[in-house]
Amino acid sequence: MERILRGRGTRMRRIWRAAAAAGLAAAILASAGCGDQRGADWSDRAGNRVKTGDEAGTGRTGEAGGQGFRGFSLKEEADRERDGIIRLTFRDGLLYVPLGQLADKLEFKTSRDPETDLYRIGDNDVAFELKPGSRDALRYGDPVKLDKPAIRMNGELYIPLETVRALFAGVFDYEIDGDKLLLKPQVEPAGDDGLPDFKDDPYDPFTNRAGSRPSSAAPADIPADAKLKDIDVNALIEAAHEYIGVPYVFGAKPYPQSKAFDCSSFVQYVFGKFGVNLPRSSRKQALVGKPVSRTSLRKADLLFFYLPGRYKSNDIVGHVGIYIGNGKMIHASDKPKDGVQVTDINKPFWKKTFLEARRVVY
Repeated sequence: MERILRGRGTRMRRIWRAAAAAGLAAAILASAGCGDQRGADWSDRAGNRVKTGDEAGTGRTGEAGGQGFRGFSLKEEADRERDGIIRLTFRDGLLYVPLGQLADKLEFKTSRDPETDLYRIGDNDVAFELKPGSRDALRYGDPVKLDKPAIRMNGELYIPLETVRALFAGVFDYEIDGDKLLLKPQVEPAGDDGLPDFKDDPYDPFTNRAGSRPSSAAPADIPADAKLKDIDVNALIEAAHEYIGVPYVFGAKPYPQSKAFDCSSFVQYVFGKFGVNLPRSSRKQALVGKPVSRTSLRKADLLFFYLPGRYKSNDIVGHVGIYIGNGKMIHASDKPKDGVQVTDINKPFWKKTFLEARRVVY
């Protein structure tokens, strides 16, 4: 994962070439009488104002989270390159990474429990937990022993570079250039063209049979070792709807205490009411039950998605919801609304970010 750059020379040559090109473009525009630089201002990821319009380069168009790609100016291209740079801090013979900056650039949510001083990091639920001064950490709910503990400097939490790999293995790629950690952009996944819609299994015994209950015998298509639980699926879906509007809180404590959910705590709580014990994290929940196709879904199947980010892997579960039929799921999220909500998943964003579905009940 950790590779050494060939040196600053290559990057500096790219920057000088970009600057020369920008100067040449400006001279051409000025001589042509086009120096008014008409166009709309907008903010790039680093918060810099970038001019788009006549002076912007041509770019691709399409959908990305509901917004189209726009042409990038030369200045913005340089800003995007700098955006993935994290300055390391040297202390007591070790290089440290500012954890808050790393989480921000990976587009992770974070929280700190003031009672325990426990730091939590993840997408729509907690993936990593660690505490200053302790070598004990959690990765996807599993204990991890860090080589060196995280420490607090100037009010911020720092983690030794040598322990980053143990905690965040597979989450992002990086290179080290002196005292800088350079995050490597992930390959942009293909668009949703050709991806199938989410569809109901025509043989779902609970479809269009509200209030009815099929035989307690497991369906023939469920393997004996799947350990699925026989419950009233329609009753579970109705129970899930009772919590619509309950606030979303990242890393929410148990619902009776917090009166809030994150994505996996909502799923865990609803299924727990019917005697189905699921793990706390979405990544662990994705290991339970039987995998099923997005074109043969049944009510109460669990749907797993990744959350896009410029620098983090697109292969890691970041969100979970409960399928309720007719191309919809019920889930706890802060988007597009805040709280427990019903969402139509036959949309480009959900079709593109879908990872898998799991059946845990019948």
